[in-house]
Amino acid sequence: TAEGQMMDHEEANRTTPLIKEWKDLFTELGDNQSLLQSLKESQYFRPFAKQAAVYEENCSSLDVFLHTMNQIQRKWLYLEPIFGRGALPSEQGRFRRVDDEWRDIMNRLSRDRRLFNLCDESLFPRLRDSLVMQLDQLERCQKALADFLEKKRNAMPRFYFIGDDDLLEILGQAQNPTVIQRHLKKLFQGLHKVEFSEDKTRITAMCSVAGERVPLSQPVLVTDKVEEWLKGLSAEMKNTLGRLLSSCIRKHDRNLSEFPSQMLCLAENVVFTSQCEDALKGGPSALRKLKDRLRENLLSYTGADTTGEKDHALLQIKVKALVLDVVHNIDVVDQLLNEKTMSTGEWQWDKQLRYYALGNNACSARMVDASFDYTYEYQGNGPKLVHTPLTDKCYLTLMGALQMVLGGAPAGPAGTGKTETVKDLAKALAIQCVVFNCSDGLDYQAMGKFFKGLASAGAWACFDEFNRIDLEVLSVVAQQVLDIQRAVAANLSTFVFEGTTLTLVPTCNVFITMNPGY
Repeated sequence: TAEGQMMDHEEANRTTPLIKEWKDLFTELGDNQSLLQSLKESQYFRPFAKQAAVYEENCSSLDVFLHTMNQIQRKWLYLEPIFGRGALPSEQGRFRRVDDEWRDIMNRLSRDRRLFNLCDESLFPRLRDSLVMQLDQLERCQKALADFLEKKRNAMPRFYFIGDDDLLEILGQAQNPTVIQRHLKKLFQGLHKVEFSEDKTRITAMCSVAGERVPLSQPVLVTDKVEEWLKGLSAEMKNTLGRLLSSCIRKHDRNLSEFPSQMLCLAENVVFTSQCEDALKGGPSALRKLKDRLRENLLSYTGADTTGEKDHALLQIKVKALVLDVVHNIDVVDQLLNEKTMSTGEWQWDKQLRYYALGNNACSARMVDASFDYTYEYQGNGPKLVHTPLTDKCYLTLMGALQMVLGGAPAGPAGTGKTETVKDLAKALAIQCVVFNCSDGLDYQAMGKFFKGLASAGAWACFDEFNRIDLEVLSVVAQQVLDIQRAVAANLSTFVFEGTTLTLVPTCNVFITMNPGY
């Protein structure tokens, strides 16, 4: 009997009974089958042989029915809300037929919960064929759904970083600003929300979680093809920040409220790189003058009174970020003076992370032989690490790895800043960095899906506690990473990964962190 082991699945307009304690049913059925086998050894069994044969056949049939129904229920529970929202119109008819049959079976079973009724042809005619058909049709629906979502993810690679339910909600509510707002922070590094025009047809500005507002140079038109306007938002984000950098560099007396924190810090570092290289040509006295100017800047930032400002809290965050950068730049000048560095080609300067403004709003970040474009992914107002000598060593190693088209694997005790250092270097290059917490439950299909997003979006992934993944999965993951690295090294624009032809953005990379003890 299924008494006490069923529950009601409630939807907006009707309720469907479902089985909830599958494990108990399978255990009880197995116990009955084992008991029947033991009874066959009894000397009193022969008179009951025909009854036992019927009972044995029913148990066997019921075992098949229940295992098939278990699979159907899991797939139905996953697909029902999706098709209930009107997704995949081409598959609606197929799903509705299965939906009606499944509900009919469960409603009849709910009225009389004796499971052996399932074996009664008069009550459930051709049940075996019906269940096989339902399972087959649900699998077809699930495959069609997977193909549909894969197509959307290929069009907008950042969709690989969110689950199927979130993606379906986005696709189903493409022009609903309220729904899209909830998912933006999963798709973009520093975006918390966007501002729409009054008629909700255009995006006019982007905002961070701290309340920083950055107006877009060109409004982005919102259409019913959400993947297209999200790609447009990504492109306009980078275009806007590039233009702001040029303007920010030109202004010597920068208004903190006028520019986003990211561009203020970048402009500070671009100007410092240029001034420091000029000072190196002028000798120690020029470096000392530069140090004095940096100290004056530091005093102006630390002495800034923002208490009366409307956006006081945001201005404080901007000032803190600038202070951290200026303090580090002063440390760099001290190192150059202590090492008696006299040329821009010497190691002491060459090993620093340097920024150069190029033409057409482009910017380059360089460290020794490594040189990478600043990609202008909006970073918002996240916390910054204090720059220490260990940070320099980590950056130097990781930038060298990037130059050789390799990833990095910071190792060390928990809580020492391995993941945060990788994230901070990503911020320094304005690249989206997705942190993924690994577990022994990961399989290579899930990892492959994630890698597709990285390769097509040009993002970084930091796989935290990587050594928790099962060894069998690690061997496949190693090959997946190698496939991406080889494609980047070969300067391919597209490549085949896991049977899918993907657009390759060469800024993509994989980093791992490992804690001792696993």
